[in-house]
Amino acid sequence: MRTFGNLLKLSAFVIYFGLGVVAFVICCQIIAKAWGLLGLCLAFLFFPIAFFAAPFYAGFGHGNWLPLILCYAPIVPAILLYVLGAGLTGED
Repeated sequence: MRTFGNLLKLSAFVIYFGLGVVAFVICCQIIAKAWGLLGLCLAFLFFPIAFFAAPFYAGFGHGNWLPLILCYAPIVPAILLYVLGAGLTGED
């Protein structure tokens, strides 16, 4: 059971960080398309605000909700897998 719990926790990290990289690239594309290279440079300067708002901008501004789903939906299954894996390994 301990090995299975560790595999679940590993899969949670793969989901969270793997799709996090995909979400980062999507946010960079949204910002570059909307505000150009200067906007992308400013987004790196104000990193959390710009990359948090980019999927919402795509959804509300252009009706494209896929970036919002890809950026924030993987958090739920990753947390569930990690909690389940931690429970199986006996961690708190």
